[in-house]
Amino acid sequence: MHIYKKIFTVLAAVFVFAAAASADDEALKAFKSGDFKKGIDILKRSCEGKDAYNCGGLGSIYKNGYGVGQDYFKAAEFYEKACVKGDALSCNNLGYMYKNAQGVEQNLSKAAELYEKSCEGGIGCAALGLMYEFGAGAEKDQNKSLELYKKACDFGDQAGCENYERVKKQQA
Repeated sequence: MHIYKKIFTVLAAVFVFAAAASADDEALKAFKSGDFKKGIDILKRSCEGKDAYNCGGLGSIYKNGYGVGQDYFKAAEFYEKACVKGDALSCNNLGYMYKNAQGVEQNLSKAAELYEKSCEGGIGCAALGLMYEFGAGAEKDQNKSLELYKKACDFGDQAGCENYERVKKQQA
């Protein structure tokens, strides 16, 4: 499981900078110059509109404390906004927070629901596979977990590939 935390951290950092890059040039300039308050204000205005990615970017900023104090509650709030707007990565990140009780009350069923939504967008399938494999937040189902690991592998998720091979060997 430790590898998932490392992958999440790297993805979150990449996502923050990708979100900033998709914002207008003023926000990107603000982040590059170290003016996080201005950059965050710009992203917040964008998030209040239809920009799911900037909502998710704000979630990552608050979750990881980039230029602000770490605040899991605000992170969950922004991930929720982005997820509702269709951002699969934010659904995945929010699922992680529900699974690990970060800024929200632990709710494995809600985590599984969010991972399901993110998996539809090509992210989080391996995490959902784990939940099915071990019956955590989802009914224990080895075949379903195998299917999800395969899907994760098809999306290029190395952990999904490894879990797929592991479960397939167990079933043999």
